[in-house]
Amino acid sequence: GDALGAARGARGPRLDRRRRGRAEPGNQAQSALPVQNDYASMERVHGRRAAQQAEQMCARFAEVWAGTTVHSLRGVLTPVKLHAQALMQLTAKGTGDPTAISELARKISDRIGFVERVLDDMRVFAQPVAATARRERLSEVVAEACATVADFFRAQRRDASPVALAISVPDDLTIELARHQIVVALTNVLKNAHEAFADGSDRFCRGSIIVTASVDGGAVKLIVEDTGPGLAAEDLRELQEFVPGRTTKKNHGTGYGLPIARRYVLAHQGRFSIDSQSGVGTTVTITLPLEREEVDEV
Repeated sequence: GDALGAARGARGPRLDRRRRGRAEPGNQAQSALPVQNDYASMERVHGRRAAQQAEQMCARFAEVWAGTTVHSLRGVLTPVKLHAQALMQLTAKGTGDPTAISELARKISDRIGFVERVLDDMRVFAQPVAATARRERLSEVVAEACATVADFFRAQRRDASPVALAISVPDDLTIELARHQIVVALTNVLKNAHEAFADGSDRFCRGSIIVTASVDGGAVKLIVEDTGPGLAAEDLRELQEFVPGRTTKKNHGTGYGLPIARRYVLAHQGRFSIDSQSGVGTTVTITLPLEREEVDEV
């Protein structure tokens, strides 16, 4: 009996470690059990056919997402492989030009950094959205997002001052929201708006971004307009699908900014739309309810 108890005791810590490993987020892939439970609940409430259609829609979206991600990462890994081969050839000779070696190493590091950003954005997009709302002053939320964008470009050593930012949000306008999520959503939208004026890797053309907010019935409309070059009709249609990882940018954007923003807005029972016209500019409209309704779990 003592020997058996000792054996169990020895196994206990190992089992606990394995269980903790499964429970800790990020250690392994997320469990599919919540999805299966949602599917079963939907089948009970709406019937098997509706549940099957929902499952097929999710599967098609996952296929598009996976295909887009593979295409994006292959576009990064191919030059990394070529740069690595060139680096090995230079170092194998023992007389490689230090400047050329340093430049190749920099290019590889930049590409790896992009992959890290993609993986970070994938993790954010895949996380469940649990929005704990409280009443916030919308002007403060907008100001925080603008400050975050300014810090972002400053950290990149990119001068965004040629882009004029005008904000018109009533100081007394308050709304129930999860502050961090809406700050992130608006930050992503504002980053995109600034990037419309990107001229090369470190410079911006002159232009303007206007942020306005107004009450429309029982909702707040938060509008971000830029006077950038706008999008061609085909690019706009692709963007309006909000497939994560798909991007029309030429500066290696991850393609997750707007899908994450939209996901956070939808979690607030809001609406997210984007419109653009080539040669005119782009407008993003975020509509949020002034009072969030309690939603019963299915």
